[in-house]
Amino acid sequence: MSAVSAADAGRRAAARQMTDTWRVERETGQAFNDVTGQYEPTFATVYEGPGKWQTFEAYEQSPAAAGHTFVVTRSHLHLPFTDESAGVRPDDIAECMTSRMDPDNVGARLRIAAESSKTYRTARRFPVSEVQA
Repeated sequence: MSAVSAADAGRRAAARQMTDTWRVERETGQAFNDVTGQYEPTFATVYEGPGKWQTFEAYEQSPAAAGHTFVVTRSHLHLPFTDESAGVRPDDIAECMTSRMDPDNVGARLRIAAESSKTYRTARRFPVSEVQA
């Protein structure tokens, strides 16, 4: 088996694990809201489709702030390696629309922190931070 065929098989296998539906949007500008009298951001959808949210405990930290210690972990959003997911960029906002395996994920909003790239990758894996409302 060649590296290319192994990567192709890996992409198919990775995509089968992506049982959530995610929408990724990018801020495009602002529009005036007549009801609130404020300008509010406008967004365009850059991706909508399967994905999965993954946490890697290997990156845990325990910072202390104002006398409170809390744990920070780095999580990643995995999207299929397809043309449709190719336009996702840092600062885009991803929202979980459906999650068959964990309904608590629905409504989660994540900010794409960086792009990741490597040869023979099987998915697009983006480090993310959770958006707090």
